[in-house]
Amino acid sequence: MRKFYPKGILLWFFISLFVGCEPPKIPDKATSCVTLGKTNLSIPNRYFLPDFPPTLVPSPGLDKEVGELLEIPLRDLGYEIQTGIGYDLDLSFFVTPLNVHRPPTRLPPTVLEAWKGYGYYKDRIIEFDKVTQLYRIYATSYRKSWDFFKSYPDGSMNYDEKWVAECSIKFSEKNLSNFSSITCKTAFLYKDIHIQMTLSGKYMDLIEEFKLKVRYLFNDWETEACELN
Repeated sequence: MRKFYPKGILLWFFISLFVGCEPPKIPDKATSCVTLGKTNLSIPNRYFLPDFPPTLVPSPGLDKEVGELLEIPLRDLGYEIQTGIGYDLDLSFFVTPLNVHRPPTRLPPTVLEAWKGYGYYKDRIIEFDKVTQLYRIYATSYRKSWDFFKSYPDGSMNYDEKWVAECSIKFSEKNLSNFSSITCKTAFLYKDIHIQMTLSGKYMDLIEEFKLKVRYLFNDWETEACELN
């Protein structure tokens, strides 16, 4: 005997075939608590890169490089960046705690060599970059990597205040002014956390602004304590 169903039930059945298999999308608001030094951060999970664990609580006195690798979209920092080929829409960060094994500035070890002209930079080449209004210091005539400084090296010890970033250009690129082919790294602090930021050379003029916005973001993430599992 054929069964007949009320129209309302049949309508519900056909609607469920189309929309019932896929749950409604809910914004990912999950966070993980991370302890770096004496600072606790509640970081949204969407910013963690997949190769790194979402939670890290370093042990006191730990002498190896531990930290978190994050990627934050420029849009989340309040920027409307053009899309298309050659546009990098994210900033990458490696955050680590300061400890007794690391100097407070945590600058790359070659910064002082570049500023003073010894070691790897004993045959350094110094050029003024008209685009950024900064000084490039190359280690060799190869000119595929360099450090940016705010002023010409004068032999003083304020190199940490003058250093801006270390940069490199794609191997195949010949034009040193093509900032789309340049990748730069800079470093700064948030309380007792060292932050290494990687960005496209296109955004060199925004480095200080990026640092300020990231510090504000970390301040929003800060929490009183992380619960241990």
